[in-house]
Amino acid sequence: MLKLLVTLVLYTALLLFAASCHKAEPEPPAWHLRGAVMEATAYPAGVIYYPTKAALMVYDASGNVLNSNQTEGFYDLTVTGVRPQQRLRVVAEKSYGPITVRNEKWVVVPEQGDSVAVPGLALLPPDLGELYPGPEEWSSFDGAVVVAADSVPDNVVRIQALALDPERDRALFPGDFSEVRGYELVSAGFL
Repeated sequence: MLKLLVTLVLYTALLLFAASCHKAEPEPPAWHLRGAVMEATAYPAGVIYYPTKAALMVYDASGNVLNSNQTEGFYDLTVTGVRPQQRLRVVAEKSYGPITVRNEKWVVVPEQGDSVAVPGLALLPPDLGELYPGPEEWSSFDGAVVVAADSVPDNVVRIQALALDPERDRALFPGDFSEVRGYELVSAGFL
């Protein structure tokens, strides 16, 4: 009889224990966004990119901040609460005195894995691409950009312009180098 009573008590305790346990919600997956923030430096042979310190922010498509941090160039940021195929915007910013420069890229969370490779984010320092005035023209130190002096208003004291190649300088272009209808551009000027 005692054996039966102990068995009954143990089964009751087991039943109560099983009823009180509920299944925990699974942890949302953590995604690692990996990439680099580079600063462009101009040399006579072309533009070279170096890792640089910058502020880095990750936003969802609605503009909510998912993570922010300082980077030393290369980074591995973790975000949670995102789903596969969701678009994220990665923004890098750096201040040069009173001027802040930024670059951003959109990435899509993949169906599988736990990492998202972010294309390189390149920052252009504000003094990069300065044109020097001359009697006939304003030109860059390498001659890649030239503006006729008679087309520059008298009150302009400084011009910046940089000749970029969409293939070689891919990190500076946020999307396809094409027009709205998808036609690839050969060259473009931005003011």
